[in-house]
Amino acid sequence: MKLLKPASKGLQIEVLPEELSILDGALERGIEDVEAYLKHGNPEDDYEGDAAGLAYVRGLPDVYLKMRLRIRRLLSLNETSRHYTVVLIYPDYLATQYGEEYYIQQVIATDPMKAVKKVQEEAIAANSEYYGDDKLVQAGVAAYSDDFAMVTVLEGECAVVL
Repeated sequence: MKLLKPASKGLQIEVLPEELSILDGALERGIEDVEAYLKHGNPEDDYEGDAAGLAYVRGLPDVYLKMRLRIRRLLSLNETSRHYTVVLIYPDYLATQYGEEYYIQQVIATDPMKAVKKVQEEAIAANSEYYGDDKLVQAGVAAYSDDFAMVTVLEGECAVVL
């Protein structure tokens, strides 16, 4: 069995809800501090000749707000949400050897079928170089997501060892 195109790149960490709440509060205070500085401080003087630095400081409230929204979404996951590991098979038109190429992803969802849908959409996005932006925009991701057929769904975060 050959695994292609890892579904996720980057670091994944587990965080307790209490830690997320602390981070949420810190971001809220950060937004207030930056907005107060922009309103009452002298950012133009402090960043004179540094247009990129000034743009960065002015954009911080938006960045902090987006981070807070993500944190709140994580905090809102109820007890019925579970970790699932979904295995999909690549469609024949994308596979070099159909039946030997799989897409494996771990997700959090309220039920196994929602987990499958989520991973199918991620699989399309991960292979967007094939589908092309114009094709995806016109038809929508859902139009192609069933092309990645479900092989199995496992409850929990399972690791591929072979």
